[in-house]
Amino acid sequence: MRALQEHMRGKNALQAMLYIDTKTWLPDDLLIKADKMTMANSIELRVPLLDHKVLEFAASLPSHMKLNGFSTKYILKKALADKIPREIRERKKAGFPVPYNSWLRNELRDTVRDVLTDSKTTSRGYFQKDAIEKLLVADANGKNRSKEIFSLLTLELWQRAFLERASVVLQ
Repeated sequence: MRALQEHMRGKNALQAMLYIDTKTWLPDDLLIKADKMTMANSIELRVPLLDHKVLEFAASLPSHMKLNGFSTKYILKKALADKIPREIRERKKAGFPVPYNSWLRNELRDTVRDVLTDSKTTSRGYFQKDAIEKLLVADANGKNRSKEIFSLLTLELWQRAFLERASVVLQ
């Protein structure tokens, strides 16, 4: 990372951030996740905007064509204004939401309760069984506590898989 930062010393901040993201976050995180998700579902993924010629062209553009105020991908949106409807060009970024809310309340409800309240989990001293019970009841009664529950479940399963080397399977 330091070598990349040093390489971009003296460049404008936007250019430096885009370059470093292209060299690190994109190949080391986003593309790996996309590759795993698509391969797991037998889908072939293509990312045409990451073609090296497109990337080189985009990198050569001045900053004001990439970013205009808080509008990102400015020149791309201008170029496609006649081809893509405004509501699509201007909508908020959605990402890839994971439906863990639904999973924790439905398909995995019993498994989550079993894992988070069993004696193996509570004997570690990380969680208090009464507090876990209250959290699960609050979530079941409409107070969205799925992020907290998911975090606790992830911590416990990580503990089992990596510190105890146990096989972890959710059913």
